[in-house]
Amino acid sequence: MFGRMRKTRELKARLFGQMMQRFGVSQNPDYGQFDGARLQTAAGRCIHCGAAARCKEWMETTTGTEGASDFCPNAQTFAALSRR
Repeated sequence: MFGRMRKTRELKARLFGQMMQRFGVSQNPDYGQFDGARLQTAAGRCIHCGAAARCKEWMETTTGTEGASDFCPNAQTFAALSRR
């Protein structure tokens, strides 16, 4: 049971990083305290998200960010952070 939970968290952490890259968020190293708090909140949303399988499939079959808002609770946050 704990092994499966660990693997699920690892998958979600990897997807979180990939989604940040897809939106261009991780390319902006100049985060202020407010942005850091937003990213921490987004990470929590991702860990508890029930759409990991859909996210993984979307990552594997698409490029760009179109359609992310259909399943990703962080799509708007990532889009806002990428515009900074």
